[in-house]
Amino acid sequence: MARKILLLRIGVFLAGLFVVCSLLEIYDIWEQSQVYVCRNHLMKLAHAVLLYTADNDGRLPLKESWQTQISANYLQGIKNPQELFHCNYSDKEFSYAFNASVSGAKLSELDENRIILFESDLGTENAYGSEKDESKPRHFGDNYAMSAKTEVVFDHFLKWR
Repeated sequence: MARKILLLRIGVFLAGLFVVCSLLEIYDIWEQSQVYVCRNHLMKLAHAVLLYTADNDGRLPLKESWQTQISANYLQGIKNPQELFHCNYSDKEFSYAFNASVSGAKLSELDENRIILFESDLGTENAYGSEKDESKPRHFGDNYAMSAKTEVVFDHFLKWR
């Protein structure tokens, strides 16, 4: 009888351990999916900036109105375009900013690793700034940024100037 109770306890313990491990794995998968959502938002914004640049003699939007400029014509067909300006790891409505030092610059004249858009805690529409305005790391100890090559990568691979 004691042996059956011991086996039952061991079975319950192992079942509980299995449930805990499964929940941790599910949370990890959910967390990775949220990172993908943020990266996808920035990729869509990068695409809109690239379309804007193509229509404006190769020039990037102006820092004071970059969101307004790309939202007006280049985010058409997206179900909720305002959602693209928000990262799920930020408590701010607007989670991205424009690198002020490239405002109105010709994209072709910039170093391909120059930062154009970056994750920021400024939290305002049409936010712009410099590296001091970058958010605390949001994704596995780093942040995403859009380069002048229009790639979206972790920002430690890119340059501010």
